[in-house]
Amino acid sequence: MEKASYSLAAIKQCKELVKKAKWSTHLKSEHRSRCAEVNALFASCQKLLNYEITDKCRGCTACARVCPVNAITGKVKEVHVLDADKCIKCGACKAACKFGAIVGL
Repeated sequence: MEKASYSLAAIKQCKELVKKAKWSTHLKSEHRSRCAEVNALFASCQKLLNYEITDKCRGCTACARVCPVNAITGKVKEVHVLDADKCIKCGACKAACKFGAIVGL
Protein backbone atom coordinates (compact mmCIF):
# COMPACT_ATOMS: atom_id res chain seq x y z
CA MET A 1 0.00 0.00 0.00
CA GLU A 2 1.38 3.39 -0.92
CA LYS A 3 1.74 5.94 1.83
CA ALA A 4 -0.28 9.13 1.37
CA SER A 5 1.62 12.37 1.67
CA TYR A 6 -0.62 13.87 4.31
CA SER A 7 -0.48 15.87 7.47
CA LEU A 8 -2.99 17.42 9.82
CA ALA A 9 -1.51 20.75 8.80
CA ALA A 10 -2.61 20.04 5.22
CA ILE A 11 -6.26 19.80 6.29
CA LYS A 12 -5.99 23.00 8.35
CA GLN A 13 -4.39 24.84 5.44
CA CYS A 14 -7.08 23.56 3.11
CA LYS A 15 -9.82 24.84 5.41
CA GLU A 16 -8.10 28.21 5.69
CA LEU A 17 -7.89 28.51 1.92
CA VAL A 18 -11.60 27.83 1.62
CA LYS A 19 -12.37 30.59 4.16
CA LYS A 20 -10.38 33.24 2.30
CA ALA A 21 -12.38 35.64 0.19
CA LYS A 22 -9.66 36.19 -2.41
CA TRP A 23 -9.16 33.27 -4.75
CA SER A 24 -6.05 34.01 -6.71
CA THR A 25 -4.73 31.46 -9.22
CA HIS A 26 -2.12 30.43 -6.66
CA LEU A 27 -4.73 29.87 -3.94
CA LYS A 28 -6.92 27.79 -6.24
CA SER A 29 -3.94 25.63 -7.15
CA GLU A 30 -2.90 25.27 -3.51
CA HIS A 31 -6.45 24.33 -2.52
CA ARG A 32 -6.64 21.63 -5.21
CA SER A 33 -3.29 20.26 -4.07
CA ARG A 34 -4.37 20.03 -0.41
CA CYS A 35 -7.69 18.44 -1.34
CA ALA A 36 -5.83 15.85 -3.42
CA GLU A 37 -3.73 14.98 -0.35
CA VAL A 38 -6.83 14.56 1.80
CA ASN A 39 -8.52 12.42 -0.86
CA ALA A 40 -5.42 10.21 -1.15
CA LEU A 41 -5.41 9.72 2.60
CA PHE A 42 -9.10 8.86 2.63
CA ALA A 43 -8.62 6.30 -0.15
CA SER A 44 -5.78 4.57 1.68
CA CYS A 45 -7.61 4.63 5.03
CA GLN A 46 -10.76 3.27 3.39
CA LYS A 47 -8.91 0.09 2.40
CA LEU A 48 -7.87 -0.49 6.03
CA LEU A 49 -11.45 -0.54 7.29
CA ASN A 50 -13.38 -3.68 8.03
CA TYR A 51 -17.12 -3.20 7.86
CA GLU A 52 -19.60 -4.83 10.18
CA ILE A 53 -23.39 -4.87 10.32
CA THR A 54 -24.66 -4.15 13.83
CA ASP A 55 -27.94 -5.01 15.51
CA LYS A 56 -29.30 -1.64 14.36
CA CYS A 57 -29.99 -3.41 11.03
CA ARG A 58 -33.70 -3.39 10.16
CA GLY A 59 -33.39 -5.76 7.19
CA CYS A 60 -34.37 -3.14 4.62
CA THR A 61 -31.93 -4.68 2.07
CA ALA A 62 -30.60 -1.28 0.93
CA CYS A 63 -27.02 -2.33 1.69
CA ALA A 64 -27.33 -5.66 -0.09
CA ARG A 65 -28.78 -3.99 -3.19
CA VAL A 66 -25.83 -1.58 -3.56
CA CYS A 67 -23.02 -4.02 -2.77
CA PRO A 68 -21.11 -4.52 -6.04
CA VAL A 69 -19.77 -7.95 -5.02
CA ASN A 70 -22.85 -9.37 -3.24
CA ALA A 71 -21.01 -9.61 0.07
CA ILE A 72 -24.18 -8.93 2.07
CA THR A 73 -26.93 -11.46 2.57
CA GLY A 74 -30.08 -11.61 4.64
CA LYS A 75 -33.84 -11.79 4.58
CA VAL A 76 -36.14 -8.80 4.57
CA LYS A 77 -36.78 -7.50 8.10
CA GLU A 78 -33.93 -9.59 9.55
CA VAL A 79 -30.39 -8.54 10.48
CA HIS A 80 -28.14 -8.93 7.45
CA VAL A 81 -24.67 -10.52 7.38
CA LEU A 82 -21.56 -9.17 5.66
CA ASP A 83 -19.03 -11.67 4.29
CA ALA A 84 -15.66 -10.05 5.08
CA ASP A 85 -13.87 -12.32 2.59
CA LYS A 86 -15.98 -11.02 -0.31
CA CYS A 87 -16.06 -7.38 0.83
CA ILE A 88 -13.95 -4.99 -1.26
CA LYS A 89 -14.30 -2.20 1.33
CA CYS A 90 -15.86 0.32 -1.03
CA GLY A 91 -18.20 1.78 1.60
CA ALA A 92 -21.29 1.70 -0.62
CA CYS A 93 -23.22 -0.31 1.97
CA LYS A 94 -22.46 2.13 4.78
CA ALA A 95 -23.52 5.06 2.62
CA ALA A 96 -26.79 3.32 1.71
CA CYS A 97 -27.77 2.40 5.28
CA LYS A 98 -30.18 4.97 6.64
CA PHE A 99 -30.20 3.33 10.09
CA GLY A 100 -26.46 3.63 10.75
CA ALA A 101 -26.24 -0.14 11.15
CA ILE A 102 -22.98 -0.51 9.20
CA VAL A 103 -19.80 0.58 10.92
CA GLY A 104 -16.20 0.66 9.81
CA LEU A 105 -13.80 -0.84 12.32
